[in-house]
Amino acid sequence: MQSILVRRGGALGDFLAVVPLIHLLRLRFPGIRITVQCPARHMPLMRMIDGVDGIDEDALPLWECSPGRGVPEQIRELWSVRDRAIVFAGLSSDLAVAVRSHFGDRACVMEPLPGESGKWVYRHVAGILVPPPTEAEWESLTPPLLRVRSGMSVSEPGRFVVHAGAGSSDKKWGAGRMREALGCVGAGVGSGVDWIVGPADSRDEVLAVMDRDRDRILEGLPFECLIPTMSGAAAFLGNDSGPAHLAGLLGLKGVVLFGPSDPLIWRPFGGTLVVRGFDAAPEAVGALIERGMRGCGPGRSGGALN
Repeated sequence: MQSILVRRGGALGDFLAVVPLIHLLRLRFPGIRITVQCPARHMPLMRMIDGVDGIDEDALPLWECSPGRGVPEQIRELWSVRDRAIVFAGLSSDLAVAVRSHFGDRACVMEPLPGESGKWVYRHVAGILVPPPTEAEWESLTPPLLRVRSGMSVSEPGRFVVHAGAGSSDKKWGAGRMREALGCVGAGVGSGVDWIVGPADSRDEVLAVMDRDRDRILEGLPFECLIPTMSGAAAFLGNDSGPAHLAGLLGLKGVVLFGPSDPLIWRPFGGTLVVRGFDAAPEAVGALIERGMRGCGPGRSGGALN
């Protein structure tokens, strides 16, 4: 085997679950070329991972393939490269069966729906490896797993990064409660708050609670701008969403609030973010943020709940 091709798609939070897997592949196969094939919108993220040698746009999203039609021709063409293994990190069940039948042991296939497996999503995705990752390998994955590259503009230190949005309304703790929690941080909010506003988020909700003299809205930033801004943050506060997973992979301290989703499955990577439910009081969340800023919060714990 001379090269490995990793295919992964999905929304931001789902997509980021492949990042530790790529690091584990590099750890196990240090001299082999690793290429990632993904949607164009996620390609800048892959440029921030050490060990990725090539990045290709995924012209045929596997999660959009109709089941029961066998292996699409575009997937068959991937096999034209000799001595290459392909890691399919997420397929429909029917397509997974077809790929295994067609490609045999040259394909590693991870089926979707980690919730049904009951496993932490990062371990579920990395479980595609044979043999599965050891605890020593997991412990070697110390954030940041996304690197800010030379030439990227990093935000001034001391600012908080907050994401009050989420993929659905039932996953939102509320911008007002987040503002209240920050007000309970004894060390204050530093030089201000950067509020992330994504395509599905409410700008008006943030405007209603932000300090317009010191706070900023980060709206529509590409990953190559958003990630450097987040990397210098004093702390992160957010819901179960893509930015929370970015914060975990960057090794930020802070708090992530979970509503209906199971945090045992969907918690961010790294162990530096404290997970709490929606019943948490704002003053308690503020106290947890302050503890993390003072170095009294959780350390590396493989993503364990705190």
